[in-house]
Amino acid sequence: MTVAVQTRADLEARTTRPLELLLACVVVIMIGYGVMLTVLPYYAERIHGLAGSDERLLAFHVGLLTSVYALAQLVTSPFLGRLADRVGRRPLLLLGLAVVGANQAFFGLVTSLTALYALRILGGIAAASVLVAATAYVADSTSDRDRSRGMAWFGTAVSLGLVAGPVLGGLLSRPGLSVRVEGIAVDGYSLPFFVAGLLALGIFLFAWRALPESMHPRRAVEPRSSKALDEGFPVVPRLGILLSLVTAAQFGLALFEGSFILYSQGRLASGWVSPKPVSLSWSVDQ
Repeated sequence: MTVAVQTRADLEARTTRPLELLLACVVVIMIGYGVMLTVLPYYAERIHGLAGSDERLLAFHVGLLTSVYALAQLVTSPFLGRLADRVGRRPLLLLGLAVVGANQAFFGLVTSLTALYALRILGGIAAASVLVAATAYVADSTSDRDRSRGMAWFGTAVSLGLVAGPVLGGLLSRPGLSVRVEGIAVDGYSLPFFVAGLLALGIFLFAWRALPESMHPRRAVEPRSSKALDEGFPVVPRLGILLSLVTAAQFGLALFEGSFILYSQGRLASGWVSPKPVSLSWSVDQ
């Protein structure tokens, strides 16, 4: 009886350590995303073609740059999920971490609008590879009893990164700082991206050394038979409702994230105008 208890405890310990490292990877990825949300409206002003442009044009490109990142994730996530089944979770996760780190570093140097869009699309694909592989890793490494808790911790890691990212971006930004070395421009809004890139590359090296493959075996993905599709059809309407609710919630969140920084930028630049006190008065004619 004692041996069984010890064996189970050892198994849980071996499972917990990789999951802790995996969740640290997710936190770092979301920190980079949070930094981008905070700094992008200010950083875009240094881009050739946007510097000194109309506020509406700047807002349009900031919104579009936010959208193409999410669109790249939406389009590539199903294919990355299949790839994770074929090659394993670990290779996809490590590749995504390396690309995210390099992408953040280059983002701090770019001055071309075209390159900015290309990096946003590439960053979205890389982040999707990490999140897809991490989600599958959590599902592989937890039992049916503990899977809900594992997914909850995954969501907590995402939220923690979204909290820490904007704080880090705000603290590291240095308005007015500008350095140009042989045609390469670096300013005070480049520093948050450099730090986010270093964090991603650092966690990549740590995961490359310490993160094992999940317990899920690599396998070729086979198409489902028509019988399996017929059996799973009753689930489709319920799944569609669930996905519709998630889509609506994410739409509202993305709308807020894309516009709030622009709104606060305009408010803080012009100074907060406090509302005038309202006085009520009346007179009574005798």
